[in-house]
Formats: sequence, structure tokens, C-alpha cells
Amino acid sequence: MSQAQKATVHNHTELPARPDLIRLIIGIFGIGSSGPLIALSAMPVPTLIFWRNLGGSLMTLPFALRHKLDRSGVKWAVLAGIVLSVHFVGFFLSMRMTSVTAGTAIVATQPIFAAFFVKLTGGHIPTKAWLGMLISFTGVVVVTGIDLQLDRRSFMGDLAALISGALAAAYMLIGSRAQQTLATTSYTTICYFVCAMTALPMALLSGYDIVGFALREWWILLGLIIEKITGETLAQQFRKRIFEPLKMSQTFFEYYEPAIGSGKMAHSFLGKRDITKILNTSYDWAGGGVVSTNADLATFLRGIFEGKLYKKDSTLSLMTKMLPHTLKSGRVSYYGLGLYQYTFNGEKYYGHGGFWGSIIAYNPTKKIIFCGTVNQVNPPFRTNQFVESLLSTF
Repeated sequence: MSQAQKATVHNHTELPARPDLIRLIIGIFGIGSSGPLIALSAMPVPTLIFWRNLGGSLMTLPFALRHKLDRSGVKWAVLAGIVLSVHFVGFFLSMRMTSVTAGTAIVATQPIFAAFFVKLTGGHIPTKAWLGMLISFTGVVVVTGIDLQLDRRSFMGDLAALISGALAAAYMLIGSRAQQTLATTSYTTICYFVCAMTALPMALLSGYDIVGFALREWWILLGLIIEKITGETLAQQFRKRIFEPLKMSQTFFEYYEPAIGSGKMAHSFLGKRDITKILNTSYDWAGGGVVSTNADLATFLRGIFEGKLYKKDSTLSLMTKMLPHTLKSGRVSYYGLGLYQYTFNGEKYYGHGGFWGSIIAYNPTKKIIFCGTVNQVNPPFRTNQFVESLLSTF
């Protein structure tokens, strides 16, 4: 064996550097969290694969355009995209046919398949590595053994997860070949786009809908796209991009993060019925579920209008560009990118309300911030009039 080959073998088997280990751990948590959310979505499997990867490719496209393309690398990236699409079909099906725990655990055997593929192509895997994988596989058998004895559907789900794990390993190895001559963003854009275009005919030929889903489904999809692009959980992205930069120390993503402080929340009522624990605050996942205080909400709104959460001033201009929307009541509402336009006492405010009775609003002229919560989901008064009466005292 030549020195170059030995160096290659060493690179395959050495422990990752500390930053890579951190990314690996984050990735593992990301894999663990995506399964339940995929099972939660009502979108057909091919449709979910299509939108998730199309969204991912569009988000990375601006960065990919900065780099030149290599023909050989593009071919490998296209192949990786096709393999990734078939992998996702198996993974998503397993999430709906077997238990989420079993499906996720079996798919996570992809390192074992990767080791076999490396061995088949002339690579070397140390004995300790094989031992570690054997222990991992034994753990998977213990976790999934019950499912294998339940029914045919669960068995087929386990089998789909196993095939998905093998395809994931193949995808990773093909991807590493592509990235020898392609920038990561170029590879990611091509791979995700091809994956989406591979899933699209699957959805159309199967007679599945591409659009026309409830708003909740799009919020779930958006969260999955964010996790796919960043390699982190949605809760981690909230914390990294919003909570920590703004020092929102009393804010957390309920159900996906430990409660902060006392963990107590203001109760919400529908008439006399306490619905606080009946309805999930994170029903839409990416569309809700954040628990905060009025002080932290004020900090968040101030951060938006003082440019602390984005790099370009044009971002705020886009967010505050309002479009009219006629409600069922006939009243016209004005909505931009995540912000409503309110008119209180003849002055413009920007902010947002929520199903749980919360409302935040900012007056850019007077730099007044209003944050509050009404405990009734359907209060016996107009919230806007109530807010106006409070603001009139300033």
C-alpha cells in the first residue's frame, strides 16, 4: 500500500476534530427530532419530499451562484440527489408504518452500511470500529425487536427504514465524491433540486396533491426545510438567531426545550373552559409554541426595528410592506412579512397577535412598544379598542 493510500485510510478512520464532533452531535439530535414531525405531517410522502428539498435548494441557490461548477462533480451531485430521493421515500414511509423510535433507530444504522461500502471499495475499517457498530446494531435490535413481532405493516416499515439506512450511506459516499470538485453550497443546491425533481413525478403519477393543504402543513414543512439547511433543530435555530443575540433569557420553545424559570404560563380560556393544557401551543410547530414574557417580547420587537436580527436594512422594508387582506367579517387587514399593521388612535403600529390572546405592537414614530395578553381566546370586546384605550393614556 502506498503512502498516499495509507493517508487516505487514516483520514477515513481517525476521530473527527472537536468542531466536527459538535456538528455531529447536533446532526444526531436533528435526525431524532425530524421523525416525529414527519409522522405528524399529513402531506403525502412524495409531496413532502418534493417541497422540503425544493425549498432547501432555493435557500442555498444564492450562495451556490458564487462558485464555478465542475462537470464531473455535477454528475456525482445529480446521482446523489436521485439516491437521496429514494432514501427519503423509505425514511418517510417508515415513519408512518412503524413506530417513530424504531424507524429512526434503524435508519441510524447507516454508518454500518457506510463501513461495508468503504470495505467493498478497498478501504480499511479498524476492529474497534466494527465492534462499536456491532454494539450499536445490537441496541437497534433491542429497540425494534417488539415491532418485528407485531404485524406485517410494522415489519414493512422496519424494512423500509433498513433500506433507507443503506441508501443514506450510499448518498453520503457519493456526496463526498461530488464535493471533491464542488463547493458545498453548489453540491447541496444541485443535490436537493434533483431530489425534489425525482420526487415530483412520483407524487403526480401516484395522484397525490402538490398544493391545497392546510396552513398547518406548510408551517411543518417550513420547519423541516430550516432543519435540513442548517443541520440543527428548529429550537436550536430560534435560540441561536433570536433568543441569545437579543438576550431573551425568559423565552423558550415549549415541548422542544426545557422550561425556563418557574415554567408557569398565563392560562387561556374559551368562555369558562380552561384550554391551556387541552390545546398544544406548538400545534403548527414552526408556526407557534414559543413561551415568553412581555419584557422579552418587547425586546424581540425592538430588535426587529433596530436591525439587530438581520444584516440589510432592506429586510425591514420588505417586512413592513403591507398588502390588504379582506377578512370574513368584511374588515380589511394589512399584513407584510410576519408583521401586521395596526391603527391605534390614528397612528400606525406594527406587530402581531396570536390565538392565545397575545399582542405586540410597535410605533416607529414615537418608539412606543405595547405587549400584552388577554386570557380569553374570544373576549367579549374588541381587543383593538381595548388597546386603544390603554395607549391613549401615554
